[in-house]
Amino acid sequence: PAAAPAAAPAAAEAPTEIAVGVKVEALFKGGGVWYLAKVAAIHADGTMDLDYLDGCKETKVKPEFVTLPKPRRIGWNPKKAKAKAEERAAKGQSARVAIGSNPWIISTN
Repeated sequence: PAAAPAAAPAAAEAPTEIAVGVKVEALFKGGGVWYLAKVAAIHADGTMDLDYLDGCKETKVKPEFVTLPKPRRIGWNPKKAKAKAEERAAKGQSARVAIGSNPWIISTN
């Protein structure tokens, strides 16, 4: 008999829960900028140890300082976007991106 066709590989889905090994965004030392990290450990009190993308490590991070990553546009350059917006404004055209917008707040479109 013929072998059954192999099942198509499932599309990789983004995690819906924070767990060890999951990539997250975190406020390093509770600051005001979100950085990419990977969860190294989760403690009984809910705090986490994180390994940041740049090599830094942080322990006992409170859960309110950690979130799952938001969708990003690859190759988006805030300096070029600002320059284009200023160029359009000088021509009297409406800008598609607010000048000085936060590069961490990016549309999923």
